[in-house]
Amino acid sequence: MTTESTTSGTERRCEHCGDRIELSAERTLELCHLAPQDTEGLVDLYSRLSPDDLYRRFFTASAPTDRWFHDWASIQDRGGFGLVAVMTQSGESRIVAEAGYAKLCDGDGELGIAVDPASRGWLGPWLLDALLRHAADRGIPNIQAQILSGNRRMATTAARRGVATVSSNDWSTTRVSMSTTGGIPSWPGDAAGDQPHEQKRLLVESEGSRWSGAPLALADGFQVMVCRGPDHQPHGCPVLRGEACPLLDGADVVVHVLDPSNAASTELLLQEHVMHPAHRVIEGFATDAASGTFRRRADAAVVNDAITASQQEPASQQEPASQSDDHVY
Repeated sequence: MTTESTTSGTERRCEHCGDRIELSAERTLELCHLAPQDTEGLVDLYSRLSPDDLYRRFFTASAPTDRWFHDWASIQDRGGFGLVAVMTQSGESRIVAEAGYAKLCDGDGELGIAVDPASRGWLGPWLLDALLRHAADRGIPNIQAQILSGNRRMATTAARRGVATVSSNDWSTTRVSMSTTGGIPSWPGDAAGDQPHEQKRLLVESEGSRWSGAPLALADGFQVMVCRGPDHQPHGCPVLRGEACPLLDGADVVVHVLDPSNAASTELLLQEHVMHPAHRVIEGFATDAASGTFRRRADAAVVNDAITASQQEPASQQEPASQSDDHVY
């Protein structure tokens, strides 16, 4: 099938698209900006996806409608953006992958991506990186992705770029946020990290992408984001480098439930107190008086402390905490 994606010349490409890739003597691959003339090529691409592929993309095995293809191909008209990867072989061109984002009301982008089964491997991650560059150039601070719990390929691809989890009560999916400029993402709706916000923000530093106390915190009106800590951020932890962290800077309360025996976790906790004395930092572990070992505190107790902390003045404006207070700083 020959698409029109390569017939628009440089109008469909920019510096962020990169050079045309010579895959072999007869095959080339290039990126083009998604446009309405790609509708037929998108239909062809999605016809090659399996029911499982469609389910991971749309959370239903049903094929997208003609209206969806038309709307997605014209996503730029509504503040979004998309890319198509066009492979040309023996004079025939077809779309073998596409990725784009719809602009959310909080200013972030919502990711959609699909890759021809015959072209999977490096193409998906490469296409995602290109989309992040284009999004950054268009002033989109973060790209969010709603990922099915069983979609390990997508979860791994996102994690390798550095993510934070936007907590919700839906345990069948995980919503992650990726910075378009690398490093740690910012809070949704707050690229600078210091803009006023109505909903109290709770940053959880946890080994896992989910925190078991999140449902309680959400029920109490918190917006909750989870960062997995220094050992799980491919770009490293800015706090440990003495740099600003957009998630920490934008949080009202921090819950620290990283392994207290881990050196990086201990240093992170120390640096948070030094660099951000105004934050209320609540530890999710306590020391057992009898054995001297660490024990995990109950989620309800931690959330109650977070509620109390969020209602108080910043710690820098208060008297120092008492010596007996071993988990709220």
